[in-house]
Amino acid sequence: TAAADTFAAAATDLQEAAEAAEAAAAAPAAASLVAPEAVATAATSQQLKEATEYTEEVLEPKSIQQRYEDAKVFLTSSAMGKGISIAAGLFLGATFVIASYRTYQKYSSPRAQRKRVIDKNKLLVEELSKYLPDRRSELASGVVGKLRRATGFTPVEVFRKYLWFMLRERKFDVAAVEDMVLLKQALGLTDDQVAEAFKERAQRIYDKYGTLMLNTEGMTPEGIERKATCQALFSKLLFLTEHEPLVAHGSEAFATTDLRMIFGAMDEDVEKLRLVSLYDIDMDRLDAMVDAADTDHGDVDQSGSR
Repeated sequence: TAAADTFAAAATDLQEAAEAAEAAAAAPAAASLVAPEAVATAATSQQLKEATEYTEEVLEPKSIQQRYEDAKVFLTSSAMGKGISIAAGLFLGATFVIASYRTYQKYSSPRAQRKRVIDKNKLLVEELSKYLPDRRSELASGVVGKLRRATGFTPVEVFRKYLWFMLRERKFDVAAVEDMVLLKQALGLTDDQVAEAFKERAQRIYDKYGTLMLNTEGMTPEGIERKATCQALFSKLLFLTEHEPLVAHGSEAFATTDLRMIFGAMDEDVEKLRLVSLYDIDMDRLDAMVDAADTDHGDVDQSGSR
């Protein structure tokens, strides 16, 4: 009986060992069946995670400040960035220098300078014409001082430029002469300065129209017209230089305004063209002599001054 029990126990142990061995052999096969599903599940989870991160990056772009900081770091830290910075700086610098040079050339060209002078001459005449002759009493030193600052002209230049306008485009009458006297006072000019303005204007008239000549026989029609203009301008300018309120007779300034020396005129020609009174001659005819021969009202000399 004891032996039988022992034998039964041994058989039971052998059976349990066999079952354990079978279970151990079946475990790898089961693991191989489960592994593909686990791998697929893990891969799907990783893809979802990456997609989520990508979606988050798209939905949250960098701010302008962040992009600026990134560009700043790139341009100041990397070799390529430094090279780009240097090249861009050289390009911008060269562009600025070229643009500045072209602007300077355009601004300082003779044509541009002449245009600026003509514009200032026009401004001067327009502003003074607001007061002369209708509002003559309002033309004070403050008005002409403001005009001088706007144009950059000296007192003598203001007087000379308005003198040219008056000789060419205003009717030469008593009112015109009185306006020149008032302008002298408003500008605070001395007799010497007025004489200087007369001499400068006389020289420019001579440079443009030549020697004073009354005998025009043998000249072309164009030449006759030019000499007629010269005669009319000479007569007006001679009257002003001999007008006592503008330049006192017997003064040193008066002695310098001898127009015969500038125009190469003979005494008899001067006497024929002298205006004794503005009431005794046909001033409309005298003014017409200027208009008929010369229509270039924007006359500007080589230095750019009118």
